[in-house]
Amino acid sequence: MGQPRILLLDADSRVDHYRPLMEAMDAAWLAPPWPASAGTPVDWRDEDIARPPWLAVNRTPAAELDLVLVTSEWPPHIGTTLVEYARAGIPVLQIADGIVEWRQIWENPGMWDSAPIYQPVLAHKIACLGRAQARVLESWGNIGKCEVTGSPRLDSLIGRSPRQRPKGDPFRILICTASSLGFSARQRSVLGNGLKELKAR
Repeated sequence: MGQPRILLLDADSRVDHYRPLMEAMDAAWLAPPWPASAGTPVDWRDEDIARPPWLAVNRTPAAELDLVLVTSEWPPHIGTTLVEYARAGIPVLQIADGIVEWRQIWENPGMWDSAPIYQPVLAHKIACLGRAQARVLESWGNIGKCEVTGSPRLDSLIGRSPRQRPKGDPFRILICTASSLGFSARQRSVLGNGLKELKAR
């Protein structure tokens, strides 16, 4: 049996999202299916003034694939291609780009004016960071589709011992945010002020 053939059904700019998996798995990784001659696909929101990008997808025949991976299935040119592979019996796994929280779902201007993403998921399965994320997604019609996998990016921390804090030393607290702190100046300001207040506290 040869290497599994895995298609990254995503924008070229998202290939780095899969880097930890690509380094960990011995597989034949197939590049995003956009024609080289077309350059960057036309933004799907501009379909009324430009050629719709889903008309220019280089679809790898389903018989040549073992798995399809996707990070965002809401753009029409990705969603329609994903569904065709799923109907052909190719397993499709979504590794969500972003967490399930209010701003990402309801206030992200890039989400087709707050399209109801994940409601339900089109892929056969969606990888979840933890049970809390899985519970929310299951409540949106995804019973049986949620798999709690954690984050491969954090696998290097497995088995690591916590720091031994000498008595009297202050606690060290790491606060993480998304790469994009918000989708508007107001959201970024609110989060920035919140972090400053937390630090002061």
